[in-house]
Amino acid sequence: MTIFEQYTALQRQIKDLQAQADSLKQQIIAEMPDRTYTAADGSQFSISYRKKWTYSSNVIEAEQMLKGMKKAEEKTGQATYEEAPVLSLKLG
Repeated sequence: MTIFEQYTALQRQIKDLQAQADSLKQQIIAEMPDRTYTAADGSQFSISYRKKWTYSSNVIEAEQMLKGMKKAEEKTGQATYEEAPVLSLKLG
């Protein structure tokens, strides 16, 4: 098996395992009696809450304007960037 095939096989397993973990996570959140739980093996689970903000139209418009300004600087070369190698894989 080539390193490409090995990598692809691992990525498939990761994708499948992540789907299973995501499903279990939702079940755990729904069934946890308290905000914390310690499993028999010592693993500790806790539920925390994250704020999800919804902004006014003024902020959304300003954000869109900022995105436009960033694109303009990218085009003119005023903005700078660094390149780093990234490996992509599309599972078939």
